[in-house]
Amino acid sequence: MMTIQNLLVIIVMLLGLQKLNASIVDACVEDFKRNKQNGMSICPTMTNYIKCII
Repeated sequence: MMTIQNLLVIIVMLLGLQKLNASIVDACVEDFKRNKQNGMSICPTMTNYIKCII
């Protein structure tokens, strides 16, 4: 089963950001989870995540 976190890892890899600092990615994933739990829709949450890692 594909989880949100697995999907985000795949997106990061596809964007060629494999060398990105792991702590930055973890912070973005935590922010993504927090936004999702707060009821923020998936599109703005995903946009914020991508902005954060780029």
